[in-house]
Amino acid sequence: MQNRNRHQAQTTTQGFTLTESVVAVAIVGSLAAIATPKYFGQIQANCQRQSESSISRLLSQTQAYYDEYSETPTGWSDLDRIASIQTTNGPASGTSFETVVLPGCNYELTGNSSGDIINFESKRQTVGSNPIQGTDSNAKEESKSNTIGCINTLTGMSDIRRGDGKTSASQSDLKCG
Repeated sequence: MQNRNRHQAQTTTQGFTLTESVVAVAIVGSLAAIATPKYFGQIQANCQRQSESSISRLLSQTQAYYDEYSETPTGWSDLDRIASIQTTNGPASGTSFETVVLPGCNYELTGNSSGDIINFESKRQTVGSNPIQGTDSNAKEESKSNTIGCINTLTGMSDIRRGDGKTSASQSDLKCG
């Protein structure tokens, strides 16, 4: 009799059936399919805000350099005299504004100067035709999520614009006098 009760106890203990497991996996998969694109969209928006903040900081550093040295900076080394610009390879350096990569979201940052006006642009770093951490399907969208800024060191007038994912920000939209 005791053996019989032990056998019954073993057979009455059950887990989930295969059908219940498949339904649970399907529900979790559906929720993930809905949430994932929104999550990556939020990451992209956050990266663009970070990029815009970096350009804003660069514009302030550029004007501070002009105020301190009475000349327009010509490269990263000049701006480094005010404050370091951190990149994925350490502080930015160089006698021109060649392309550097900002840490975190892997945005490329470039600059150029024309007289008293300095322009900066940041956009997603690309490998071939694909943005880092991107795919072919969102390469076009990310290329239109650039951020640009300019400053006129003589007047202090500055402007920042960013692409909205549908249209790229254009240098012609900037108003720096």
